[in-house]
Amino acid sequence: MRIHVIKHVPFEGPGRIADWASARGHTITESLALTCEYPDPADTGLVCVMGGPMDADDHGASPWLTEEKAWLRAFIDGGGRALGVCLGAQILAELIGGRVERNPEREIGWFEIEMTESGRRSGVFAQWPERAVVGHWHGDTFALPPSVSSVASSLATANQAFEYDGRVVGLQFHLEWSASGLRALVDACGGELSGGGRFVQSAEEMLIDADEHSEICESMLWSLLDAVAREAPGAEPASTQHARGATKTHRVGS
Repeated sequence: MRIHVIKHVPFEGPGRIADWASARGHTITESLALTCEYPDPADTGLVCVMGGPMDADDHGASPWLTEEKAWLRAFIDGGGRALGVCLGAQILAELIGGRVERNPEREIGWFEIEMTESGRRSGVFAQWPERAVVGHWHGDTFALPPSVSSVASSLATANQAFEYDGRVVGLQFHLEWSASGLRALVDACGGELSGGGRFVQSAEEMLIDADEHSEICESMLWSLLDAVAREAPGAEPASTQHARGATKTHRVGS
């Protein structure tokens, strides 16, 4: 299966998503949204829309958002499968009828999420624990249309994740961070940590705690991607995926 990753900045790449794709035998390609270059939807089994420091609804500052959203809308309307992370989740939420809005609190660091009742019933999130500490870096969030329920929340953010039609998933948080990827993000956007806040950790705290939370985040990511990709065009049979997964090891860094 071909997986295409849409990046919004060079320092927020697929991270552990690429590890999963390699282990499952999938092909992964990448493009920067700024270039407005996208693959043929018919040849793409899964699209991963990554994060970035820009506002998901500010087309004036980021005019390329118009073409990105148009391509994604056509891909989703055509039955495509998509995973959005942070900014990517906000973009996908807007495309399914939600909206982007300022979160009551900035949330940057390692904080706990909890599954909602909808999340507990979801087949896509079936392997996730009731609660888990995951990575966050956002000041905005998404509001969902009435037909779509939040599947996870945190103290700072009511809508942390959603599932639409079993094939479009948004995560306001980050499971894909590797140690090197998080370090690159801190180097590029560390100024956002100034001013503090109830849910803002220091760069030192975030980097030190990365090892502690690595294994559970990776496990959650892999189980989610397996579930989303299972029926995608070109996906391997579940038995083959399971056999490959049996040899997987957890690690930090790339």
